[in-house]
Amino acid sequence: RLRNPELSGLIPENSRRLTSAGQMGIIGLKAVGGKGRSVMFYQPVIMGNKPYRAKLCLLGNFDSHWHSEIEIIRCLSGGFRVLLDGRAYTIKPGQTVLVGSAVLHEIKDCQPETNVQYIEFGKVLLGEAYEALSARSFETPVLMPPEAGAGAEDTVSALYTLLAHTASESLSDPAAADWLLRSYLYGLAAKLMQLPASLVVTKERAERMQAYAAMHTAMDYIAAHYMNDISIEEIAGITGYGKSLFCKKFKCATQTSFHKYLNLCRIDKACALLADDRLPVARIGEQVGFRDTKTFCRVFKQIMNQTPTAYRDSL
Repeated sequence: RLRNPELSGLIPENSRRLTSAGQMGIIGLKAVGGKGRSVMFYQPVIMGNKPYRAKLCLLGNFDSHWHSEIEIIRCLSGGFRVLLDGRAYTIKPGQTVLVGSAVLHEIKDCQPETNVQYIEFGKVLLGEAYEALSARSFETPVLMPPEAGAGAEDTVSALYTLLAHTASESLSDPAAADWLLRSYLYGLAAKLMQLPASLVVTKERAERMQAYAAMHTAMDYIAAHYMNDISIEEIAGITGYGKSLFCKKFKCATQTSFHKYLNLCRIDKACALLADDRLPVARIGEQVGFRDTKTFCRVFKQIMNQTPTAYRDSL
């Protein structure tokens, strides 16, 4: 049960912990980088019915990873450490972490019952306007809660107010709640643009941003056509690269191969469909692009560490 009475009712007691080992849905795919580094790559395209993630949840340790979206983590109770491109910060209740686009980050040393407000959004929500925000490096990536009496014109104070609105939105009409959340996220994006920015961009982050930009067309195409047979030749032609150069650039952008990324997208969609008990597992496999049930179950278990049926039973 939640120990902080101020959080009572905000976070369900059966909330699943957000970690890299037990994600709510598919968060990413682990790959091994150079010199034994273990890198968690967040899929760059937010999938599902909404172009954002906004939730109140328990937080657990999360391996090193990066993604194109902006990520905001507001600590409500407990505490943790976060590494942002190798620099460590200790986060306490009330503080908010801003993770910029393509910033390598890791969550570690989470205290028990660390409850957070978790927000993630990017180009899928903001469109081309996101380019300016994604290029920013936050000068102060950890925000302190505003002092009492801070004016509404204060950027941090206004940002915290928007975070509070986003956390408390629970209208009975899902469509109305969705539109309100979108408006709050646009407001957050505007306030993030007003925060002081650093001109320093690490070489590694610049390379990740360039690789992602080069492969964005391919990722968008996969997100729209994952249910069909897609060959490397087809996707390479869409991006304007030859097969060999495409594979090299795609691996640089995603830390995984094209076929593994395609399967990740398919299994992500399958997880959403498994919530509907009326759909047979075999039918779900067909809908997400697998020709036979055996292959679907094998790939699902490789990625999720459990069978589709076991995953459905755990929901």
